[in-house]
Amino acid sequence: SNTVAVFIEFDDFSKQLRGNYLKKITGEMAKEVFDKNFKTAFQQRIITVPKYLAIGLKSINKFDESLLVVNYDTVYSYYNNSTGFIRQQTNSAYML
Repeated sequence: SNTVAVFIEFDDFSKQLRGNYLKKITGEMAKEVFDKNFKTAFQQRIITVPKYLAIGLKSINKFDESLLVVNYDTVYSYYNNSTGFIRQQTNSAYML
């Protein structure tokens, strides 16, 4: 596939969701608790983007390398709430 799934961490709740996702994976939070309370919101923050736009992004955690993340600290370099994923990357990770 030429696309990748990317979790957009654009607010404090997104950061909490990311933490809860890790807790679910490590067993600190029961899967049922995560699914009931957080799964829908978590999935709503995942978008599919072309691989070439995701260069430089890291996986959401060491247990799930298939899901990439745009960290809160850099979210405005990658994502615009109105228009979505920014097509023209200007960050240094994109330059060769």
